[in-house]
Amino acid sequence: MRLDCADTLAAIAALPQPQRRLLELVIAGETSPRAIALATGLPLGTVMSRLARARAKLRLVLAEE
Repeated sequence: MRLDCADTLAAIAALPQPQRRLLELVIAGETSPRAIALATGLPLGTVMSRLARARAKLRLVLAEE
């Protein structure tokens, strides 16, 4: 179990900074893309796109392990 957490954290750390930043907000408890957009000043579409790419990358990387 501990290895799984370490793998997940490493995969998140390897994301491009814009994707990682938004995903870290989700991890911290902010689940609304609209609230994230307001907090960051980014357009809602940008937030949704970056989160989708981050999640897709995490699924791909973690499935390989």
